[in-house]
Amino acid sequence: MSPASSAENDDLTTLLPERFGLDLQSFLAGIFAGDFEAVSNPEKQIFLANSPQEAVVYGADPQDAGSRWVFRGWQDDALCFSPLAPETDTPERGSVLIVMETEQHIIGFLSTFHGGPHQVAQPAQILRRLARKKRRLAVRGSVLLRSRANQTLRARIHDFSPRGISFVLESYQITAGESLLATVELDGCGSCDVIVTVRRKERFGSTSSLVAATFQSTTEQTLRLRQLFQCALG
Repeated sequence: MSPASSAENDDLTTLLPERFGLDLQSFLAGIFAGDFEAVSNPEKQIFLANSPQEAVVYGADPQDAGSRWVFRGWQDDALCFSPLAPETDTPERGSVLIVMETEQHIIGFLSTFHGGPHQVAQPAQILRRLARKKRRLAVRGSVLLRSRANQTLRARIHDFSPRGISFVLESYQITAGESLLATVELDGCGSCDVIVTVRRKERFGSTSSLVAATFQSTTEQTLRLRQLFQCALG
């Protein structure tokens, strides 16, 4: 799945990062790094929109890049889906990660296929974040970070918006509240120098950290960041 490569800006896949061989739990945490809320025992109406909504289903295999499905509604306590492409295989029995979009939110949860071939169990907990007002893109690019100790670090961008960014860092003990000078570079779109302030850090895979940060930008930098965002939208 190629992030930000679709010509349709509303394609859910443009908002999701690559999996990079992560297990389902780690990948779920990565998708919802930064601003999100956890909802326990979610009510059924949380999942419903005014029309069938797109979903992306990931199997347990760490190399599974996800397939596109459509949420069709409820049957008793099961969520009913159908694959967007008829030839799509239903993941084998076991855990799956499902990400779907309603009018206001992107929601993600772990579940299992059971009962009918396209039915999954109602999850005990979901993660969700705003889908449009705080839209973020999964993009290809890098961040060059310069710390106060004159260390230079390069990280891989995880997702990006005009207000903030998250990135995968292989080393360096970064802390919440720390500010660093960063050069944000998006493949094919250019770069911008800006101060970032770390808001959150969590484990990402076995050796890496996923860092969420906000921009401290001047008016000129804000304009440039918006230009980069529009370029990434395609």
